[in-house]
Amino acid sequence: MWCKIRQAISWLLLLGALVLLALLATGVVSVEPAAADIRTAEVAPGEVFVKSFHSLRDRSGNSWQIVFFKRIHGGEVTDVNLRMVGFPELEALQHPAPLSITAKNGGQWQAEDVFTETAPVENIGQYDFRDLIFQLPTDTKLFLSPQGTRDRSVTLPVPPFIVDQWQTVASQQPDNP
Repeated sequence: MWCKIRQAISWLLLLGALVLLALLATGVVSVEPAAADIRTAEVAPGEVFVKSFHSLRDRSGNSWQIVFFKRIHGGEVTDVNLRMVGFPELEALQHPAPLSITAKNGGQWQAEDVFTETAPVENIGQYDFRDLIFQLPTDTKLFLSPQGTRDRSVTLPVPPFIVDQWQTVASQQPDNP
């Protein structure tokens, strides 16, 4: 008896999965990518930090933490930066070295390295996006390529909705973060 019940449940689960796959394939049901929140925090009196956080995988499948942030001190924007953190012991970034940014449609940019000598930790890079952020397209995928010190290249694909979120962070007014 239990065998027949388990078999019926298995068939129902299989049928449900097939129906869901069919609906996803036809576009009747769609799954939107999860957007990270934009966070605002007062880190010191008169100093506000606005950030967007994402975890992205490079083309080799390694995970990176990407934090786009704006620092506001005394009502003035002092920094608009992108911080990249690779897995310790696996990634080591060269400093100072610019971050290469390439759009799927062929556009190219470079962000200057904030760390003029060395980073606090070798797997961290931080780049100045203050004059660059609104030049980046939000309708095509971007590729971030930091300069590593190991014998492999690193390329992280960035979906357009993330770049749009970075521009939202950058455009927030200092008096209303």
